[in-house]
Amino acid sequence: MDLQDKIYINSKKYGKMDFVFSNKELDSVPLELPENTISELVFKNLENYRIYLDGLDLISNNRKNSSRIKKDDNNNLYINPSDVPYELYDNNNNDFKYLPGMYLLKLVNEDTMDVFYSVLKITPKHLTSDGLDKLKIDLEKTVRGLSRSFISNNNGMKSNYSSELTYNDIKAIELLCDQQNNFSNFCFDLINSPRFAISNYYQWTNKLNGFIDRKSKKEMSTRQNNRYKYYGKGRKINYNTVDNISLKREFKYIYTVVERLLQISDYSTINNDQINVKNVLSSYISIINSIYNKDWFKDVADKNTNMFSSTSNSNLDSRYSFIHSIYWKLEHLSYFSDKFERQYNYYWKRTDLLYEIWGYVKVIEALVDLGFKPKSGWIFDDVSADYKGLNEDTEVIMDGKTKDNHNFYLKVIYDHKISAKQSKDANPMFHRGTHNRPDVTIEIYDSDNVFFNAIILDTKYRDIKYVWNGKHSSGPQIIAYKDSIFSPFPYCDEKYKKMSKLFRDLNVDKKSAVLGVAIIHPGKIDDLKDNVELNEKYTDVYNIKANPSNNGFNSLKSFLNKYIDSAESTINQFYGYI
Repeated sequence: MDLQDKIYINSKKYGKMDFVFSNKELDSVPLELPENTISELVFKNLENYRIYLDGLDLISNNRKNSSRIKKDDNNNLYINPSDVPYELYDNNNNDFKYLPGMYLLKLVNEDTMDVFYSVLKITPKHLTSDGLDKLKIDLEKTVRGLSRSFISNNNGMKSNYSSELTYNDIKAIELLCDQQNNFSNFCFDLINSPRFAISNYYQWTNKLNGFIDRKSKKEMSTRQNNRYKYYGKGRKINYNTVDNISLKREFKYIYTVVERLLQISDYSTINNDQINVKNVLSSYISIINSIYNKDWFKDVADKNTNMFSSTSNSNLDSRYSFIHSIYWKLEHLSYFSDKFERQYNYYWKRTDLLYEIWGYVKVIEALVDLGFKPKSGWIFDDVSADYKGLNEDTEVIMDGKTKDNHNFYLKVIYDHKISAKQSKDANPMFHRGTHNRPDVTIEIYDSDNVFFNAIILDTKYRDIKYVWNGKHSSGPQIIAYKDSIFSPFPYCDEKYKKMSKLFRDLNVDKKSAVLGVAIIHPGKIDDLKDNVELNEKYTDVYNIKANPSNNGFNSLKSFLNKYIDSAESTINQFYGYI
């Protein structure tokens, strides 16, 4: 059966892309497809077959797929053959698509229950796979670090935030927690009845328990033993088999991974509170030690070479197959991205959204680095380390002193829709354009909570040249943020009324309320240059290259510091008139 003519991906950019099928899951070779590639899954002319593909829930609400993706009796999603392809991505349905990661495809014959495996690998478009992994690690580390610091500052607790905890560590812990019961049951069975082989052996003896074969006769005819009469053949149980040598290697690797995870202090919050991660990891250590102490296991050679063979009968033994699967998944964690496996489900909706949230978090971190402290909002509302979802209009209140000793209060707002109406209490700014929803808005207030100005940042997960040029240019949006957002309230509080001359000089009632705008975008960072680039056409509009692989954090701080200094300079002018 030629599966490649019946199951494949059809891409507008790359044409026909073939899956490579195997009857063994662990031998699957990925078909790689860049994210946001307009593509369809073709599955036709295979009666009585189903495809189970990880991630079908991501596209099940797509209008074209919604009635065709089915659930089996175990609530697993699958698709049937059809003359009409299944839409994997269409740029008009950006919410329903596959995220970067690895997705296992199982082709199942409903009559014979034969199974064939392949893998769909979605690669990030503007980041490398390594860069995307670093983005997730950096995002979670930053959120956890900011939250831990806030807890420490507010209740005197010692922070146990660990920078050693990686994205793969979290996935490893979750895998081990999920499989704890299975691991315990299979290992208990292994301890008492391992696989073994019957091996031949020869020895000189006076009491023949075995039998005489050709080798025995030859030995006795050529060599005589004064103490023993016979050179006989016997049989014995042998545990030093290829299967057990491979098993010992895999247990050793699992033990090493678990032992290292136990040394990391800050893993207890990544799982459900009902799961005691330390106890789970300790149980793995205890079980493996029990096996190592068995006499039969001591007879097994300790070799580092991979002895697992597809021709071995051990792959038919569920116990050995399970241990090998755990070992293989731990060793290849970076190859697979489980569907929304982590605590922050809201982060993994789309790579562009992930980058947007990363940008917001890095802005807060940069402000902390500039001397501002979070006071309330989002993860800073309590001391429970409850990492809440980042929803629209989420705001973080911060305060701090400027270099000239002014007290500033900042509102750092995520995905905030600026109103077209003036309302001093609810919204100190209003817009006179069509673009009014920046990713990050920083509102600047003085020590008496009087609004002064704002700084706006927007993340763009794309090549910067397409931000300013092309069919889907964001140029008008960015310029509107700078030129079409106003406020009647800056410097108009009672305390500043005596400075009417300065109002007239600065013409503040007709000026934009936004001091500066920056676009945060992925890009190759030059360590020898400042990666804050001023747009040549527009005043106070900047491009900032930033990604976790190359950093760019100092460039972000440089931009923020420039406009905080600018706000302070205006306040100094006012105080000069008092």
